Amino acid sequence: PNLYQELSDNDCLEGPTSLKCGKLLLEMHNQIGNVNIYDIYKRCYEEDTKTFDESSNYSPLNLKYLGPSISHNVGLDPPCINNAAATQYLNMEQTRSAIHALPATAIGPWEICSDKVEYKKLYNSVLPAYEVLTQHYRVLVYSGDSDGAVPYLGTIQWINYFESGNTPIQDWRAWTVLDSGDAGYDATAQVAGYATVYSNLNFVTVKGA
Repeated sequence: PNLYQELSDNDCLEGPTSLKCGKLLLEMHNQIGNVNIYDIYKRCYEEDTKTFDESSNYSPLNLKYLGPSISHNVGLDPPCINNAAATQYLNMEQTRSAIHALPATAIGPWEICSDKVEYKKLYNSVLPAYEVLTQHYRVLVYSGDSDGAVPYLGTIQWINYFESGNTPIQDWRAWTVLDSGDAGYDATAQVAGYATVYSNLNFVTVKGA
């Protein structure tokens, strides 16, 4: 709770925007510990995916806010991921030629994690698209609950903003799969997720996805 408050006070909840945020977020990841962040219900892939300097640490954060000791290119595997096959395939000369990628001698080898590609947003938000869609259609938004890297809490946040001032018809209730195969609720059945229903939008979580 104290670390969360510090992250909030320093405007770090949207990502590392300063050196202080970078350090706080690294502390957050250290506190989370050895959890498969991409599927919190599963174990990490236990085999080594490639050899690298054990003294170096993978960081999921923006490099420029982690201090001068971090190298320019990450060059390491994200935790719990086996990218050996992808690395081998995407670094084959035939593959690079087929996808019209420059040779490794020109731009370096393909890596699962690097800062070589710069992404630029065309749109800061897709909320205007939902404003148009919900005028003509009922919208279903669904999220799995096992991804800690892109958790459904972010989805809840933008839906709450989108539905600001609107009271849910049904607020955060469990749902199950009925014997008929339809979604509903049976108190004796295994919970399959949770749902919130608005007049123009349904939000559903899917357990274990």
